[in-house]
Amino acid sequence: MGTASLGDAVAGNATYGAHEANRLRNLAMRGNPSQRYAYFNDFANYNDEDWDHTGGGAGTPAPTDATATLVGGWLGIPTGSSDNDETYVAAKAKSFFINTTDKMYFETRVTNTANASGATGDASFVVGLASVFANDLLVDTPGTFITTADAIVFVLEENANVAFVTSNNTTQTRTASAYAWTDADTVTLGFLVLPNDGVTAKCVPLVNGVAGTAHDLTISGLAAMRILLGVKAHAGYVQTLNVDWVLGCQEIDR
Repeated sequence: MGTASLGDAVAGNATYGAHEANRLRNLAMRGNPSQRYAYFNDFANYNDEDWDHTGGGAGTPAPTDATATLVGGWLGIPTGSSDNDETYVAAKAKSFFINTTDKMYFETRVTNTANASGATGDASFVVGLASVFANDLLVDTPGTFITTADAIVFVLEENANVAFVTSNNTTQTRTASAYAWTDADTVTLGFLVLPNDGVTAKCVPLVNGVAGTAHDLTISGLAAMRILLGVKAHAGYVQTLNVDWVLGCQEIDR
């Protein structure tokens, strides 16, 4: 467990990536705590003491009551009602650290909605792991992720698709169309991090369980990261990022 393998060397293989993601998902839910760190939240409730919350013109995160389309526990993260209002939520602890030996998996399922006066397409969102937590992590225009951070994130960019972004400080790799977004879609976004050779990690995006093209990410210099969820409005009405669940798992030896 936890060591680089032949599979790591072929991390771009879609079948291998999906298999490892499923294994780590199962490890998170049922594994031995001495072999993994795991976090899972299905958002039956939201406790401010567990999360940090910021944003310019930020709304107040709260559980969303079930509807015909949002069944079960969902966290609603709303913006304010002005253009470029934004809300970010992050786990209190930076619990994830990309190292030279231990595989990692992250997953969430999201959609976005607008209030009655607006359309669902006028928003950007970001979900994933990041070392930073502050206002304006999403650039006002064109809704892209900031260019200086340690992060692995998915970003719905303004009037565009969902990008997959990996970043070590200012060295950033971006797949612009990891998922072809249609307004009001509900999508499962995940990524697998493989230590590979212990120098350059392979970061494999998975969209609705299907593996995409891996990014290379230099391990040296990366800071600890925490779960990040955020949304920014691009018009004068409230936009809400709805999060069905969030899951993270990292293999460890302790």
